[in-house]
Order: sequence, then structure tokens, then C-alpha cells
Amino acid sequence: MTLLAPRATPSILAERTKIQPWGLRGGWPDALGEYLLRRRDGSITKLPSKCTVSLEKGDTLIIRTPGGGGYGGPLERRPDLVLRDVLNGLISPEVAESDYGVVIDIQRMQVDVDATERLRRSKRAV
Repeated sequence: MTLLAPRATPSILAERTKIQPWGLRGGWPDALGEYLLRRRDGSITKLPSKCTVSLEKGDTLIIRTPGGGGYGGPLERRPDLVLRDVLNGLISPEVAESDYGVVIDIQRMQVDVDATERLRRSKRAV
């Protein structure tokens, strides 16, 4: 949110800035929330989770909300659903491979089933 009006005084009342949202049944924890104030001079201040701040015209309040922890192990997610996440821009093909063990054929934008099975077997063996 970039302030266009002369002044504003928003309050932040947030959680999950110190303890990550946890995952369930093998799911990974997710990212913490973060609140930053970028002044028009370019300086950036990290804000606490509970505060009131004065904004001037040209200041930007950056709000990064925490995610929700995952449910189920990433290697158990169906490859077609991981591909859907790639196609929808939610994750990159690199994340599909490194985190979910799903190899995406970039040219055809489809799952390489044999490579995925080999990769998942090797990841489970570790």
C-alpha cells in the first residue's frame, strides 16, 4: 500500500511473526508474517507485529502475511496437482522438483512420470 493522501495512521495487530505456522501429518511449516515501512527516502524499517505508525505521502507499508502450514508430506502430493500449481504460477518447476520431487518437462509442461518416480525414490531413501 503506497500512501497517496497527505497522512495516515494505520495500526497493525498481527500474529505469526516469531513462530511459524506449523504443518500437520508431515507437512512443512510456512513463512512468518513480516511488516515493513519503506519511507519515501528509500529507508526501510521492520515493524513489530503490534504497532501504530504514522505514514506520510510517498511512504509504503509492506505487508507479508504468514502462510498456513502444509498438510501431508510434500512427496505424497499427487504429481498432477503439483503440475497444476506450476501452471497456475503458485510454484516454479524448480520448487516442484526440489520440494515435491516432481519433474516437470518444461517444453511440454507435463509431468515426467519416470523421472518423478526415480527422484521420489531417491528422496525417500535419504
